[in-house]
Amino acid sequence: SRRFSGLAFDGFDDLLWTSHNFDSLSNGYTLFTVARYAGDPKGRVIGSKTTNWLWGFHAGGVHKWHPNGWVSNHGGGDTIWHLHSGDINNVADPKANFWTDGVQKATNHNGSNNSAYKPGKMSFGGLWYGGNSEYSKSEVAEVVLYNRVLSTDERQMVEAYLSQKYDLTHPSKSKDTQINNYPFKF
Repeated sequence: SRRFSGLAFDGFDDLLWTSHNFDSLSNGYTLFTVARYAGDPKGRVIGSKTTNWLWGFHAGGVHKWHPNGWVSNHGGGDTIWHLHSGDINNVADPKANFWTDGVQKATNHNGSNNSAYKPGKMSFGGLWYGGNSEYSKSEVAEVVLYNRVLSTDERQMVEAYLSQKYDLTHPSKSKDTQINNYPFKF
């Protein structure tokens, strides 16, 4: 498998979390990650220290998003690198979209919690919420979080950039990512 520099978790006692609490995201959010299971155990890779929120990976599956309610609970399990992307708006009954490697797994889905759908303090390598558990032998190469829902073109440009950077198979990979052609700057 490809080897990227990033964070590696042993699946037994490695956990990392942000000091910043992302519950203040008032315009919804768009999240991108490049990560993978690297063996057993296969619990959560990206989650929350403060709420029952998980992204991308759970219980051996690689098509999961649970912002305090299931948006995507599809199966499939492997140890290859995945580019997960998704967005959720900030309305009374939030609508969420989720992609794994460019394949849409949820479209305008409203399965999240209506008010507690933000990631809080993000955790990596397992679950800290409610106690240390659901560890994963895993690797996380990149996490990109925007404080709003990106347009389709903006999302596809970030996906193209990440798929090119990490040489991942993705339908947006051929999109022009020359910085002068971006509608926004990194």
